[in-house]
Amino acid sequence: EIMIDDGKLILKVANIDKSEKIIKTISLTNNYQIKTYKRINLFNKKYSLPFLSEYDIQTIINATKWDADFLALSFVSNLQQINEVKKIIYKINPNSKIKIIAKIETYEALENLEEVILNTDGAMVARGDLALEIGWYKTTYYQDEIVKLCNKYKKISIIATQMLDSLEKQIIPTRAEVTDCYYATKSLVDSTM
Repeated sequence: EIMIDDGKLILKVANIDKSEKIIKTISLTNNYQIKTYKRINLFNKKYSLPFLSEYDIQTIINATKWDADFLALSFVSNLQQINEVKKIIYKINPNSKIKIIAKIETYEALENLEEVILNTDGAMVARGDLALEIGWYKTTYYQDEIVKLCNKYKKISIIATQMLDSLEKQIIPTRAEVTDCYYATKSLVDSTM
């Protein structure tokens, strides 16, 4: 399955023509107009795209020059990617105190979870993108595992995505959201978003 724009469009691969580099798909959802700059998720797969774009590199340089407190790495999956960022920071300021937070959003990050947490200052459970990578039913399990590892190694832990989403539209949160926040706090998470 290929999910586009947070799963609003779900495609199933019907045929792959490697010689022409064409993937034919069938839509599993209703009609949906694809927009530019929307993320594509491949369920339980590793990606071969470059980790840092020119924009990312410039953002890291600026954050380092400006003595930012934190730098959150979106879609970080392995130690090599973390080291790419650390190398840029070190080149700009070898004495930088910037803290690196790994946003856990990919299947590969879960495969390398302990290594990722050990080599950063903390982790954010980015539940929205992570759920599109591994499924909603597995996300809560890994949320607990990530927070436990952060607590074990005395790293910062953050749980993000729709903690109190309904408050954007109404004045009282749902029971489910209150329960979500309660259990996040009970797990000893440092921060929620």
